[in-house]
Amino acid sequence: MKRREFLKKSAVAGVAGAAAVTLAKPAISQGRKEMIIVSTWPRDFPGLGLSAQRLAARIPVLTDGRIQVKYFASGERVGAFDSFDEVASGNS
Repeated sequence: MKRREFLKKSAVAGVAGAAAVTLAKPAISQGRKEMIIVSTWPRDFPGLGLSAQRLAARIPVLTDGRIQVKYFASGERVGAFDSFDEVASGNS
């Protein structure tokens, strides 16, 4: 391959790659989404319990309300030891 052919093909590949990166954007719906958080910690438990509550309150603020969060502490939706099964089943 000659140098000029290589440079032309490299330039075309570079432009095509740049176009693919800039033009390919995921189709994200503008609708509202709801997320359910199930915690293994009791409500108002210092540390991890309060952090999860603050996260659940902060997400709607940061997303301008596009994502709403329902937070369930231990025992409100399922027991503490059933939280992992609840998430794995896709219910939360």
